[in-house]
Amino acid sequence: MQNSIQQNVIESKQRKFQFMNVRYQLVGRGITGEISTLYVNGQQVKNFPTIDAFYNAMGQQGWEVRPLGMEQEGVYTYFVVMQREV
Repeated sequence: MQNSIQQNVIESKQRKFQFMNVRYQLVGRGITGEISTLYVNGQQVKNFPTIDAFYNAMGQQGWEVRPLGMEQEGVYTYFVVMQREV
């Protein structure tokens, strides 16, 4: 039993991940999910009409969402880290 536990730990240490930092604001109150601004790793992205379209496209490429937080200064700004195993 001890050997199998140690083997699982070793295998999990070999996993490698790629990370992506996402920052976005939605139009108005965000009910429709329309994107006002979207930045991925500091670069503005304009080819997604809604945040759902963005998340679905990234999910098809193997990305998973790891939410970080939100701030409000008149407009809600969302911060998300996405990861995928490489």
